[in-house]
Amino acid sequence: MTNQQNESLNFDCAQESPDARVDDVELACFLRNLATLYKSPLTGNPALSNALGELASWVAKRSSVTKKPSKSVGNKSKLIPSLDLSQLKNLDAKSIEDFLLDETRTKLELIELAFVRFSIPRSRLNRTKTSAVRETIKAALLHEGSIKIISQEAAKDGGNRNS
Repeated sequence: MTNQQNESLNFDCAQESPDARVDDVELACFLRNLATLYKSPLTGNPALSNALGELASWVAKRSSVTKKPSKSVGNKSKLIPSLDLSQLKNLDAKSIEDFLLDETRTKLELIELAFVRFSIPRSRLNRTKTSAVRETIKAALLHEGSIKIISQEAAKDGGNRNS
């Protein structure tokens, strides 16, 4: 990577100089976020994600501070709390509604829910506002409910068919 390319990257580093140290809180937040990125079984490395999560917990305990975002990093440190994709996939309608009503949920968490539970492409949702992502999930949930009702009614009336 050339110096020009390297200078164009912005990692929101909290260090003021190359000799500055990263404190434990910043390191723990970074490791948690990195673990979340590797969590997906399709595109990531779940074993590495688990190891990074354990390391983040150890670093946080070492500093006796739990999940405090760094002041210098701001809200960037709250990218995605650890989401269990298998749990998201198996959420019932009420749990999904509660998930949507939780205003602390980030856009990335909502996109993961939409992708895992309803197979809505991430790329489509990345380009929309958070409120639109919530509405898309609500529409998918309503559609799923409609399909269930239609299936139930078809099963009831299936015995009356002559064709």
